[in-house]
Amino acid sequence: MFRARFVQPSRPQPGRRHSALAVFGVVALLAGLLGGCGSTTDDETGPDGNGETGSADGLVIDPGFTLPVEHDPIVPSPAAAGGEGAEGSGADVAPTLPPTPRDPHAEACLELGTAWSQANQALVNLSADHPRQLVNSFRVASVEMSRAVPMPGIAGPWLIFANYLFLVNQGFEDVDRDNIEDVAAALSQSVTAADTEAAAAAGEAITAFVSGGCIG
Repeated sequence: MFRARFVQPSRPQPGRRHSALAVFGVVALLAGLLGGCGSTTDDETGPDGNGETGSADGLVIDPGFTLPVEHDPIVPSPAAAGGEGAEGSGADVAPTLPPTPRDPHAEACLELGTAWSQANQALVNLSADHPRQLVNSFRVASVEMSRAVPMPGIAGPWLIFANYLFLVNQGFEDVDRDNIEDVAAALSQSVTAADTEAAAAAGEAITAFVSGGCIG
């Protein structure tokens, strides 16, 4: 005799659903922070278009700008150059200027700003719709930040943000990069909402420090 067998439908696991939402929170917070830190987007018009072209450093170049017309070089007369034929064979020659002295602070600031700009470019276009790209973005950002030694005035925030990237990348080591659920679960297990907020605050401090000439 055939007996009907009722199978109770499985309920969705709240942990995975909530973890999937976590990645959206991280993406929204970091994208909002880094969106104004000077990176190009796909919507900007290129050099052949009619709009303005943005650069990674936030510099906007007027498309109507043209270089001045070059004129034929002016060749000084022998008299003006102090060579043969000059009045008085002992004409003074302009001394050679010494090389510009190095500015360690400016060099360190440039190195720091370049690393931060590259990290921004990696993170500014985070999207939960492309989990593999999202995972790679965190890896690239971490590599870029490791290229610079933080200056004393920003060492604390720099360490906070770099450590945040390290924790996220550590969680992504064995994840299925094509599965947004797995990526989200790894993210939520690696960092907390408080960690993300602290990283965002650190990022704002770094941006302000670099924009202010690395003084602070």
